[in-house]
Amino acid sequence: MGLKAADFPSPTTVADFLTRRPNRDSLVVVVDEAGQIGARQMLELVRFVRSLNGRLILSGDTRQHGPVEASDALLAIERFAGLDPAELECIRRQNPDLGQTKDERASIAAYRRAVEAAAAGRLQESFDRLDRMGAVIAGRFDEQADKLAGEYLRLTEQACSTVVVSQTWGEVHRVNQQVRAVLKSKGILDGEERIVPALEKVDLTSAQKRDPRFYDPATVIVFNQPLRGVAAGSTGRPAAFLGNRLLVEVGQRIVMIPARYLDRINVCRPVELSLSPGDRLQLKANRKQSDGASVTNGELVTVRSLSPDGVIELQDGRVLDANYREFVPGYAVTSYGSQGRTVDYVLFSDQRSRLRPTTSNGTLQFREAEREFASSRRTKSSCAKTSSGQAKGSSRWKSSAR
Repeated sequence: MGLKAADFPSPTTVADFLTRRPNRDSLVVVVDEAGQIGARQMLELVRFVRSLNGRLILSGDTRQHGPVEASDALLAIERFAGLDPAELECIRRQNPDLGQTKDERASIAAYRRAVEAAAAGRLQESFDRLDRMGAVIAGRFDEQADKLAGEYLRLTEQACSTVVVSQTWGEVHRVNQQVRAVLKSKGILDGEERIVPALEKVDLTSAQKRDPRFYDPATVIVFNQPLRGVAAGSTGRPAAFLGNRLLVEVGQRIVMIPARYLDRINVCRPVELSLSPGDRLQLKANRKQSDGASVTNGELVTVRSLSPDGVIELQDGRVLDANYREFVPGYAVTSYGSQGRTVDYVLFSDQRSRLRPTTSNGTLQFREAEREFASSRRTKSSCAKTSSGQAKGSSRWKSSAR
């Protein structure tokens, strides 16, 4: 469920908030998924809210994914700031009342117990519970994608909201292709198909954005916020590197971007996507469209129609302008990208064991059921054991600072 759907007024990103800097005394700022904020941005946020005599409420889980930028700010606050965090101990997403029958309610209750174990860091217990319920579907490597795509098709035919969570971008791309191929072969994607140019965001830190090794001749720079007279949504090409500054060619001018403003640009690679009405997309940039509607980074949306001029109408009535190209197929997302999102069903795809504490992140976003597709049951169980020993924080953080 998005923040707008949850009746939060005018939700925005931390970066956009710090750019606009609303000047209102005693402002109350609520930050969701605060564990993804790095130290530099957290310091800037705290200083700004303090300057307004405001209140900052940080909501997050330090056992889930931390920030891409340096330093895990929320974990540092939890351990060293001396605050007494408020706890939310009730699992709300897996609500047995959502079940239509007695068996469905019992199944959702069993899933809730598995989620409670994962939230407490008992990942092996959580995995064992899911395995006993038949939620872990093991098979040969060459069978995994077909089984997952078949389950996605079944849930789609039942009009359930579903997302596949994978651990790497390579696996995300593979699953997206497989799921779309199955939907197309079954006639669910039966409208006119168009080849649509898109810009795939390359996730780089500010330090990497200053390093020419991370660029190639096809690289496109997208300004996600206004900067140096360049409007948000404008594109350019990297021209040169001058110390800690990046020079970008935008139209007929060269724009110099100091290191402190590199978070206002996205580095992208151009790709082409085959799209039809009914296709799922994940949006990768915040932007206000020409009709006044806003789109948010990470949103999962469905295509209603495609115009020859590049305009894309979404099922919820919003329209993506022809110059908004920052999106990727949205059937599968990374574990990082799924964090904080809620759907009816999560399908967790894992090709092999990964030495990272990510299993709990793929187990917390569904309302009714989860399925885990692994290349072998032993591999998946091993991953749960490894992850349970590497949890870095606690799942109880829900606090406010003045």
